Amino acid sequence: MNLIVNIASNVLRNKIVQQRTQLALNGKTNSGEDPYVVANLKEEQDHEAFTMKNEELSLQFGGSITTSEGFFGSPPIIKYSREKRLIKTEIGVEDEIIEEYGMGSYELDISGLLISDDHVNYPADKIEDLRKAFELPKEYEVVGKIFTSLGIDKIYLTGFSINGIIGYADTWEYTFKARSMKQMNFQLLSQN
Repeated sequence: MNLIVNIASNVLRNKIVQQRTQLALNGKTNSGEDPYVVANLKEEQDHEAFTMKNEELSLQFGGSITTSEGFFGSPPIIKYSREKRLIKTEIGVEDEIIEEYGMGSYELDISGLLISDDHVNYPADKIEDLRKAFELPKEYEVVGKIFTSLGIDKIYLTGFSINGIIGYADTWEYTFKARSMKQMNFQLLSQN
């Protein structure tokens, strides 16, 4: 239910953005007071946009008001979560000592909408691209402001789901589950 509310609010927000952008292009807004004027609109959506790529596939998500070749609907909603890994020793019944801890990788839920370019037909080509992205047994480099802020440069897709939106053959909801990855470097020390 929460996901449906998030998607509905995202769709509504994008419709408002489109209307206000059109008004701004026609010169009918207060550029100093309205947060959705064209000057502020690009910066607002840039933090939501990201690219996911490897040597075989490159996909761009969000950051555009209207879809174009290579873009996937409205900006996605991304949930990031991370936990610390703890090594604990229990002392008595209620107490414990934390001996060591480390940072776990980020778990991501990436949800968004696919909307057909013609706003009429089923977006078969975009759904196929998402399926291929999930089925590739490779990690993806991710480029986007929020990923940079969190120190995430690579992810591995662990889950994929897609659902139609009732009454809209041209609109489909997708969700990727992913984990962040860090490159491991090993150094061999010689015995001298």
